[in-house]
Amino acid sequence: MPSVVSNDNSVGVLPWSDITKLQKENWQSTTYAYVDGIETPGYKESNYIYGRTFNFNVPTNAVITGIAFSIETSVAWRNVWRDFRVYLVKGGTISGNNKATLVYFGAGKETRNYGGSADLWGTTWTPANINDSNFGFKFSAEIIPDDNSQLRVFKTMLTVYYSVTTGSYLTITIKPSGSETIDGQAQIAFDTSARKAYHLMSNGTNWLLLGVF
Repeated sequence: MPSVVSNDNSVGVLPWSDITKLQKENWQSTTYAYVDGIETPGYKESNYIYGRTFNFNVPTNAVITGIAFSIETSVAWRNVWRDFRVYLVKGGTISGNNKATLVYFGAGKETRNYGGSADLWGTTWTPANINDSNFGFKFSAEIIPDDNSQLRVFKTMLTVYYSVTTGSYLTITIKPSGSETIDGQAQIAFDTSARKAYHLMSNGTNWLLLGVF
């Protein structure tokens, strides 16, 4: 859950109220942020909910494999409100794909999930991007014309998936000629005039050449 949540009026005309109730330190299962529709012609979009400062501590050698976002909402009537923009934020700037489904919410409480363990939202991520205090999400919704219904948001959450390769290291001395097989995985061919040390790392499947000394 985000530690900082604010109303971002860079899109839409309908502001969110009680927005700080979605912050981690203020969250209660029965409290919510909300946005009200207005009875005027034309579709109306809300401002963004901007959630950030998740205090992630992803290791610096990690590879980010996916990011998931979920939001718990509630509306009184179905087919009135729908998600309109769902983005991730990198370094304070929207990055990647809009994951909004443009599908109307049903009546009552509903949890929607975006992205996943193998979904990078059309961009790339480093551990530094994830650990940055401005990493987060932006969410806006849209209401049909001439309706003043309220959309409530009870909880938001970001989950980051990553992998870390530990590997093993080996230093060998190259022979004047011939070749050598390492654990049956890789074969090194030697130049007859070469007398060098090759530093290799196993990733569990292949041996990777790190340097020649």
